[in-house]
Amino acid sequence: TFMGTLDKCSFRTLVVYKDRLFVHVGSVRGEGIILESADPARGNDSFRQISPKEMRAFEMVTYNGYLYVGLRDPKKGYSVCKTDASGAAPYQFTTVVAPGAFAASPSFSVISMFVFRDRLYVGTDRPGEIIRINPDDTWDLVCGAPRQTPTGWKYPLSGLDTGFGNWLNAHIWRMEEHKGRLYIG
Repeated sequence: TFMGTLDKCSFRTLVVYKDRLFVHVGSVRGEGIILESADPARGNDSFRQISPKEMRAFEMVTYNGYLYVGLRDPKKGYSVCKTDASGAAPYQFTTVVAPGAFAASPSFSVISMFVFRDRLYVGTDRPGEIIRINPDDTWDLVCGAPRQTPTGWKYPLSGLDTGFGNWLNAHIWRMEEHKGRLYIG
């Protein structure tokens, strides 16, 4: 069977997009591939891989009419891409945030994504930083080390360095809205 031959050990994020179920399937560390099924009730043979072979996905979410994917790259650093999930598989993905996000010592992985007030917040792992993607796919640094980018310097909007200024905050693991505020764990 299709899923019986996968060399992955964890099912993480589930997202519905364009009336299809997208599933992130990964290693014990989290990075992996993305599967899709238009009729998941039919079982594991109804799924197919839609991410390119070399892509190391870690998290995904729907935002602004696209499926956004947070990637892991232990050489270049994390990045964010998006797809409209059309055409033949593997789908075409467009880079939104370049590998490493221009940081001098970037995180290797996106580990959380959350839409809040029409913007996509992205959290990373060691160092723990947050970026905010705007509807036009520009992005802002919310917390993290200041850096030079092709569009100029980015400084943290919060005024706080990585981990909100505390080295013990190594992961931006989860985000949730409560009563109009964004909470970060």
